[in-house]
This record gives sequence, structure tokens and C-alpha cells, in this order.
Amino acid sequence: MNLPFFIYKKLKNSTDKSNTSSRIIKIAKFSVFIGIFISLSAVSIGKGLQSSINETIYNITPDISISSYENNDRGIASEIIKIRGYS
Repeated sequence: MNLPFFIYKKLKNSTDKSNTSSRIIKIAKFSVFIGIFISLSAVSIGKGLQSSINETIYNITPDISISSYENNDRGIASEIIKIRGYS
């Protein structure tokens, strides 16, 4: 017989509720539950904050935007070059 399984069966089938080992097992189960719950909460809160911060940063629009003078959509640079006689 497997020793851990034997110990588990003995502890599970004990009828004495004031047994020290049953208290320890209950505390261990509760602490594992709390640990998993806190870990999942931390991950979900972190992901939510990350998406909220990214959305806030991407929605910020500046008052002045700087763009390249040569690659603008209006064609101002090409008009200046034509006026000066460059091709």
C-alpha cells in the first residue's frame, strides 16, 4: 500500500473532530485557498490596470503635433521646390 495514501485515509476517517491533525489539515486547505485566490486576484487586477493605462495613454492627444516637413500631406515642400526652380 502507498504510505501517503494510507496516512490520508487514516486522517480522513478519524471521527475525533478535536484531533490536532484535522485542525492542521483544515488550516492548510484554507491557506491554499487564500493563496490561490490572492494570486488570481493580483493577476486579474494587474491586467485590468494595464489595459486601462494603455487605453488612457493612447487616448491622449497633444495640442501640437510635430511631423516631417518633407513628408507632409499638403505638398507644401514640393510647391516651394517648384517655385525656386529645382526639380
